[in-house]
Amino acid sequence: MLDKSQVQYLQELQESYPNSADLINFLQNGKTKYYSFWSLIGEYEIEIPIIQRDYAQGRTDNKSSQIRSSFIKSLISSVLEQKRLHLDFIYGSSKQGSPLVLLDGQQRITTLFLLHWFVLYKLKRISEHVELMQRFTYKTRISSKEFCNAILNRTISDEFSENLSFSENIKNQAWFFRSWEKDPTIKGMLVTLDTISESLPETDDALFKKMLYSLKEENIIDFQFLNLDDFELTDELYIKMNARGKTLTNFENYKAWLIQNVEEKPIKPDNWSTRLDLEWTDLFWSHKASGDYEIDTEYMQYFRGMSQYKYALTINEAELSDLQKDNLSELIDSQYVPYSLYDEYALFSPDNVNDYFNILEKLEGDNIELLKEILDTKDNSIFKRFIDTPNYWDRTLFFALCTFLWSENELPVNYTIETKENLKKWMRVWRNFIINTTIDDPSAFVKAINEIHTHKNHIHSLYDEIASLLEIKFFSENQRKEEKLKAILINENSEWEKEFIKYEKHKYFYGQIGFLIEYSNVNDRYDIELFKSYAEKASVLFSKHLNSDDYILERALLTKGNGNSNYLIWKNSNLSFCLSSSGTLRQREENWRRVFRNMDKNRGNQCLKALLDDNRPLNDIIKDADVIEDWRKYVIKEPKLLQYCNQKMLRKDSDTSVRLLGSSRLSHYHVELYTYFIYHSLKKKNKHETIKYKYVDVRGGSEYAHLTIDNWSYKRKTYSLSLYYDESSNEFLPNPFQIRFYKKSERNVAEEDYDKELLSKLFSTFDFNDEKEWHGYWKSVKTLDEAKSLFYKLCSELDTLN
Repeated sequence: MLDKSQVQYLQELQESYPNSADLINFLQNGKTKYYSFWSLIGEYEIEIPIIQRDYAQGRTDNKSSQIRSSFIKSLISSVLEQKRLHLDFIYGSSKQGSPLVLLDGQQRITTLFLLHWFVLYKLKRISEHVELMQRFTYKTRISSKEFCNAILNRTISDEFSENLSFSENIKNQAWFFRSWEKDPTIKGMLVTLDTISESLPETDDALFKKMLYSLKEENIIDFQFLNLDDFELTDELYIKMNARGKTLTNFENYKAWLIQNVEEKPIKPDNWSTRLDLEWTDLFWSHKASGDYEIDTEYMQYFRGMSQYKYALTINEAELSDLQKDNLSELIDSQYVPYSLYDEYALFSPDNVNDYFNILEKLEGDNIELLKEILDTKDNSIFKRFIDTPNYWDRTLFFALCTFLWSENELPVNYTIETKENLKKWMRVWRNFIINTTIDDPSAFVKAINEIHTHKNHIHSLYDEIASLLEIKFFSENQRKEEKLKAILINENSEWEKEFIKYEKHKYFYGQIGFLIEYSNVNDRYDIELFKSYAEKASVLFSKHLNSDDYILERALLTKGNGNSNYLIWKNSNLSFCLSSSGTLRQREENWRRVFRNMDKNRGNQCLKALLDDNRPLNDIIKDADVIEDWRKYVIKEPKLLQYCNQKMLRKDSDTSVRLLGSSRLSHYHVELYTYFIYHSLKKKNKHETIKYKYVDVRGGSEYAHLTIDNWSYKRKTYSLSLYYDESSNEFLPNPFQIRFYKKSERNVAEEDYDKELLSKLFSTFDFNDEKEWHGYWKSVKTLDEAKSLFYKLCSELDTLN
């Protein structure tokens, strides 16, 4: 808050900051607005800026513990006893459309965030408020931001150990990273959550509901907020008002340590310390994250990332030890790596530092632009991804580039045409290996790095080596076979390379096009023209039509094969039409790529080939549904059936028993295929004035989804008309399509209680059933067309009667 000394300081600064006079007047006249935490995040996105210190209220020293305990008790007492508590001033800066950068009040606002979260957690209502709560975030450390996001979005098991504190149970969650325990802000948050938990007695939901109401609706805890931007004042003023500047950044401390560590050692280039401040600064600045106004994070990411490579190359074991996993986790996940770890494994030895600087030399100035041009990565720079927030693929791909750059003494701007071509080939092959292999943990990362390093002597002959002798051990077996075949074909005819590169860049194929190459194999000879034809058609299908609203690709593919042998893939007990997501390797591998590789018994690969061989437009192919006689006919004819399947799955128990799944299990909502098709068909032709069609989807394998009209009234009685599908026929209902007419919300209705005139006019051919759960008049018919026609006719008659 602004104390007297700060106000006095503002008065002294009026010459430099004329608007500070307006601020002083504003404060002295009490014009500030009152907010609660809830109303503040409702109006602003709140950001704790880099300029702020870590969350100190959770520290465990005596002074902090006393302050924290007293403050939380005051908060809880205020909420439970509904006594208003005012927390004085907070202030920050928020330009229009930008987050509120909190400059004072960080500790109080963070504690309020944790209190609100704790109450919502106890009530199991976090998901209802996650969008609003996510408007509070930390920018001081990435890990702090990730932790806040995790407790809002990740499931927290209810099976807490009574012998552990609340924070220890949080740390035992599968999503909690061990490296987070080194983040002072996260440590402080966990301590505060323990204090909140310990300050509340064992309670039921009623107390937490009361707390939430006091916090949200009563605004029982409030404060005054001052937006410095309203007075055109800057962050610089904040620094001066606090009579202190920023402490040295992590990178500034690191740079000081580096200079001391390698001083008077043979480091190249000789002017490396100058380049850190000039040429290399320009390199990082031009590749920093959007909206970032300093490059310390990017610099640190680079040096930490390079040290990861050197550490990975020290590991020769097939399986990592716990210590090695911990060290890699420290290097990869932690924002603050202790220098002792660098020293213990000589990660910044003169040779290693020379390698780190050598890469920067070969990236500075025009070099990196030339590399982007050679590798066609102008809009997706490998270096930019590496210094931003890299995943394991990004790290491994940059190592492949570094391996090539280390092997060449020349700067890229001096590369010969031959060297440029070798670089293209090297990066193309390793890119295909990397992005088509699961690399999502330290162990896989180490194996990938060592594999690439093993083949560093093949940078000028990679195709020859892959085609003949080279043994790739770690990367995907499917990709190894594919790259070997590609290398053989390219060596036979260089025209293949251009075609491979063109389709490897496809946003869904991601370097894996082996199925298209196999399609071009005729009599053990690969035909490049045939490959071009298949590849061009497939690229259109899996870009233009992959995410179409009418599911035209899936429906056209279903016309190939038959009811039991088609392109669908098995996922546990379900069949999948294939999700179209291409976000991760796992998503692609578990969907369309299984069709490409024909891994299942359903001949999906040949169905896809048959579709590519069919030169008709997809809509014309879909018209083939008229001659199909099995369940596929209805999915092909009506795209809304596929639209219901959020996970693109169905359950097929027999040739005629098919249920479309809203999720991935029968325990979740699902519909029956034939009646759902009739429902959409009748909705399209509905000309009734009073009849409204409704479909009832159900949960559980024993429930029957059905088409119905509800609440049809006649002579002050309410009726329902429903259509079911049940292939388990019986003497009473010998056919699978079953229509039921019954009195709504009544049980044990005798036959004589129904209106005779209504029955004789519409339901004279129906049979009466007096079972408690299924009473009413029933009729079964054999075919879908009969069922649809009869149901519509009955609805029309009921509409007329009404």
